[in-house]
Amino acid sequence: MRDLIVFIGMMTLIPLSGIRPVLSVYLWMWFGLMNPHRNAYGFAVDLPYNKMIAAITMISLVASPERKRLPGGALQWALFAFFAWTTLVTFQFATYQSYSAEVYTSKLLPVIIFLVCALLAINNKLKLHALVWVFCLSLGWHAAKTAIVVIAKGGDVGSFLGFGPADSMIEDRNHFALAMIMTIPLCLYLYNNSAMRLARLGAIAIALCCLIAIFGSFSRGGLVGLVVTAGYLWLYTKNKIQSGLIMGALGIVALIFMPDNFKERMSSIVEQVRPTEAWQVKEYDLSFEQRMAVWCMARDVAHQHPLTGGGLRIVQHQNTPQEYGTDACPLYNTIHWIPRAAHSIYFEVLSDSGWPGLALFLLIPIIVWTTTLQIQRRARGKAELWWAWDMARMLRAATIPYFVSGAALSMAYFDGYYAIVVMVICLRAVVGYEMSDERPMRRIRSGGWLNRSPVELEEAILPPGRSIGNAGPRRRYDKGRS
Repeated sequence: MRDLIVFIGMMTLIPLSGIRPVLSVYLWMWFGLMNPHRNAYGFAVDLPYNKMIAAITMISLVASPERKRLPGGALQWALFAFFAWTTLVTFQFATYQSYSAEVYTSKLLPVIIFLVCALLAINNKLKLHALVWVFCLSLGWHAAKTAIVVIAKGGDVGSFLGFGPADSMIEDRNHFALAMIMTIPLCLYLYNNSAMRLARLGAIAIALCCLIAIFGSFSRGGLVGLVVTAGYLWLYTKNKIQSGLIMGALGIVALIFMPDNFKERMSSIVEQVRPTEAWQVKEYDLSFEQRMAVWCMARDVAHQHPLTGGGLRIVQHQNTPQEYGTDACPLYNTIHWIPRAAHSIYFEVLSDSGWPGLALFLLIPIIVWTTTLQIQRRARGKAELWWAWDMARMLRAATIPYFVSGAALSMAYFDGYYAIVVMVICLRAVVGYEMSDERPMRRIRSGGWLNRSPVELEEAILPPGRSIGNAGPRRRYDKGRS
């Protein structure tokens, strides 16, 4: 019965998404992050929904009368350069080409197609704001589900494995915790910039569920990422004493609520980074030792192929441990020297596409930070662009846990991160459009909600005198907040 419901629902939504390209993009993000088909158990699980959505999206883009133009900018071209280099390495220089090509077509190619379609479809403030909502609601579903389990079990989830959808990027508890941290800043943006009280309460509820889910995941990397992200957000608050007290109170409540095994696991973080003990195989930090072994393997791949790497997921290929490895790693030729995930976005990209690929990968966050800072400088002091100022800082905050906690996780190609990069690119283009002198509006056919322009939709949905971006905090911003 569940399979039938999922199948009928998806078959209904996929054709409807072809009405407008942006609806296809929303459906694609919802499907990619929430994975609703993973709630079924039969035939509905393995149907190629992503291929169907991709086909509908591209057809909708081609048939749409809307002007289609890429936003441009350094960030967009850096993103394209990274994927172009990865594509070239996969099909020309990979050690195991058929293996890497299969990974590319099943995992990376859908992400690339989604990014291009999103860049073409998201071209105004309303669409961008809605994209943030889709992102938060998609991951918020899993946050709420996990938060209920954590509270019901008193913080000790035990053998609970349902953190993320099965066979997805966030199935693992550590990957799941990272996705939850990335969601919190975007929820805070929605709380600050939604006109409806119910929407504001929903955004803060999702953020609280994400916080509970992070603690319930027992992820050490998640805790580190949460602390760093919270510290960054605290630096941006105006009332640092009040916000510091709130964060401290939440931390104390979490420590009181969580069981003793949570505290023991978190305390082992210090033991893992002691230089004198890093290579000693101990029971309590065996997972860290195994990470060290695969990092050595990835380093050896890059040493033999510094320009091209070995291809996508080479460290997970069954023959890699026999072909790559030196005595420099004490775990070489031991039971721990086996194929496994890279457990680091940096080592993953390095072994997959070499030093040029890693350089392009690291160039993207640098441009993200400079672009968001430029957006904030342009929007500072302009009440009508408060929403852009706030979105820029929250998108920047959402990338922090990815590069902090991601240092020990295999999430180099996580579609949620690249969705945030796309939001930054689109935000830059929208702000440039909002500040330009010429803002021509295409004539829209009358009749029907789907044929209304973004301005008409905004005026119909929100109360008079308000907009998506200045509904809530505009008064505070007018008083000098910057």
